[in-house]
Amino acid sequence: MQNIILIQDNLKNLVGWRNNTLPNFNLDADNIKSESGLYYNDANTLVTLENIKDTTKPTEKSELEFNEMLKTFSKSVINSVVLDIFSTKNGCLINLPSTLSSKEITQDKKAGQKIGFVLETPTTQGMNLNQVSFLSENAETFELKLYKEYSQVAVKSWDVTLQPNEKLDLFLNHYISGRHYLIVEEDSLDSTILELENSFVSSAFGGAEFVAGDHIENLTASQSKLFTVSYSIYNDYTNFIIQNKIFFANAVQLAMTKKILEAIITTTRSNLVQRQNVDIVSIAYEMLNGTEENKESINVNYKRAIDEINRTLFDKRKIYKTTIG
Repeated sequence: MQNIILIQDNLKNLVGWRNNTLPNFNLDADNIKSESGLYYNDANTLVTLENIKDTTKPTEKSELEFNEMLKTFSKSVINSVVLDIFSTKNGCLINLPSTLSSKEITQDKKAGQKIGFVLETPTTQGMNLNQVSFLSENAETFELKLYKEYSQVAVKSWDVTLQPNEKLDLFLNHYISGRHYLIVEEDSLDSTILELENSFVSSAFGGAEFVAGDHIENLTASQSKLFTVSYSIYNDYTNFIIQNKIFFANAVQLAMTKKILEAIITTTRSNLVQRQNVDIVSIAYEMLNGTEENKESINVNYKRAIDEINRTLFDKRKIYKTTIG
């Protein structure tokens, strides 16, 4: 599973549009920016701003409407590339241990301590926090908080109220990737603190100041205070794609070419044909699909670009172990 919105946001300026082909229209900075040096309207003679304007409704658009439409097109082709790369790949649920536990210890409080789990995945995996379970001999009311690394503002928090000797299952269903901290504020607990298996204890919350706690083994459900986290691990290439986005530029450019040629082929708008004064639909079809004499085509080149990304970035990649500790 990939976060396509995050990928689109980070790849939106990978390929740009040249701004000198449509009279009386100026493209905004986002549309003309090209981080790769590639431009959509350099890829094919039919991929022009004029043809886009003539094949989309309404043909009379404001400058703002036209700019927003081009941005929507860019998001669409980025989505197509990602889907085509992963169309033959497993949706990627990984079979890993799925529960972490904690135990109660007697210890003097230290002001400002925070107790919880360090949850970390590599760049090619993500984690869904399914639920947490609490059990205590005492009544407790506190907040469970989730922080992203280097942030002092919780990305998510949950109110927790425990009754004596009653197990509470709190369903989180929250997806994360990278390093996060799932914590309980020690000051909000009544009498004791939790020292967690694979946990951190820190008096300075922020940055890399977390110190791993002692690993505790042989945990049992009979202990007086219990805190468990249930999770699932998935392959998630979102951050990996963003970090290696330059490898996607050619495929994104060709995906836009495919999109525009397909629009020309299916258009019923006579103004496009009249302006070109040629059988533009037939030309677009041959460019997209090739001919008996010439098998080279945009579709063939696009498939090659997708295959090249797979060979370069994804084939035979090692799956790195997710760490929680």
